[in-house]
Amino acid sequence: MRKNINELKAKLVATYLSKGVQPSDLSDALFEKGYVDSSIKRTDDSVLVTLSFIDDFDTIKKAKHTMRYTYDLNRYLQKIEQKIKGRSFKVQFCREEAINSILRDLLAAGCSLSALESLPPELKGRYQQYFVSAA
Repeated sequence: MRKNINELKAKLVATYLSKGVQPSDLSDALFEKGYVDSSIKRTDDSVLVTLSFIDDFDTIKKAKHTMRYTYDLNRYLQKIEQKIKGRSFKVQFCREEAINSILRDLLAAGCSLSALESLPPELKGRYQQYFVSAA
């Protein structure tokens, strides 16, 4: 059980600290075959990067894929969404959901609040909310 908690803590910290793929890395993809367009937009609290490419795996039914990456202004990837053809965007990754899922797993593994003392204050506070609501 202790090993599982330590693994979950390591996963939580890695997820929390990772900035994810950066816009500059995404822009490099435009030089690869199949990429057809891109855009970068800034809002008051985020940056949206959108890339589209044609999937020519099936030469008869080519499909346009559009990927949308959302960043906070500290350059942390918050969400990745994908749209294929004319369908609506579907979430592929959500930072908030990933962190919350690990926090729930820690709670289910019986992790105590004191075991999280070395974590960043934001993570300890969020876990404390789960811990208190579960009690």
